[in-house]
Amino acid sequence: MPGPHYGVDVSSNNAHPINWPALFTYLSARGGGAKPFAIIKISQGTGYVNPDASGDIAAAKAAGFVVGGYLMDQGNDDPAAEEAVFRANSAGVPQFDDDELPEGLSTQAYIAHLQSLVAQDPGAPDYLNQSEEDEGFPAEAGIWEANYNGQPGVTHRPGVLIHQFTATGQVPGCAGEFDLNCWLGSEAQFSQFFGLPLPGGMQMGDFPGAVAAEITADGNGAWVVTPNGNVYTAGDAQEYGTLTTDGVTDVDDIVGIFRSWAGNGYYLLGADGAVYAFGDAAFHGSYPGLPAADTQGQRSFGGGSLKLHFGGTGYTLVALDGSRYGFGS
Repeated sequence: MPGPHYGVDVSSNNAHPINWPALFTYLSARGGGAKPFAIIKISQGTGYVNPDASGDIAAAKAAGFVVGGYLMDQGNDDPAAEEAVFRANSAGVPQFDDDELPEGLSTQAYIAHLQSLVAQDPGAPDYLNQSEEDEGFPAEAGIWEANYNGQPGVTHRPGVLIHQFTATGQVPGCAGEFDLNCWLGSEAQFSQFFGLPLPGGMQMGDFPGAVAAEITADGNGAWVVTPNGNVYTAGDAQEYGTLTTDGVTDVDDIVGIFRSWAGNGYYLLGADGAVYAFGDAAFHGSYPGLPAADTQGQRSFGGGSLKLHFGGTGYTLVALDGSRYGFGS
């Protein structure tokens, strides 16, 4: 059974040419055969384009990687102009934002600057260090956390999408050192971010308004959900119900779908922390039902998740700011 996806991020600072086949072999083996990913620096601000980007994108794809590109933000550049430079040189690969150059801005001013950058492509995960996470930097589509503890998946806060766990990785057959990463999101998120087909040969873009997906337990199907709670199926996935057909619920803020423990049902999660259970998914409570004393103000679950407890006897909701709320066991 494949393990987590492992990946590498590179820039012109890495020794070139990169031995992409050797990297693929190493990362694939580390993940038990799970497909590796590569995130390649495309641009920095408006004045720099990585001269190795196009060659690395082509070579990484040829070696078998799924490929994304990152925009390294320059705090004193216009976010829309930065975005234009990235898109003109990214060859259409999915975008990630690297947020670490405040250029003399105060914390709050840099947060405001990055909020404008996030608005250019809300689907781009944000590379943040642990201090930036604690200070409330924006992470619309998920956090790519820099945390060099050498322990993939052991992160500073819950809900991290990608963990960059070392900046000094050494790979047989490759010169120099590499930033190595581990994918902590779901298989459906991996397919979504890197434009891979879902089981059944379809993609997220084939479902109008789709915001999230989940892979079935056997890996041969998928559920795809829209903001109003309509659930589509792909492959061998069976539908267990939708909010648009229950005749009662009227929402427009569903942000996630999560498989039940036995796999014969699913949960829908709203941006306000509301939980809706279908099939054999057991309902244990939701954030809006908690007393005010337990919620410490309004939380957004737009970039959060629902994590099932062992046996499906409960779940923990993880909010965008990392707050956790347990229900059931």
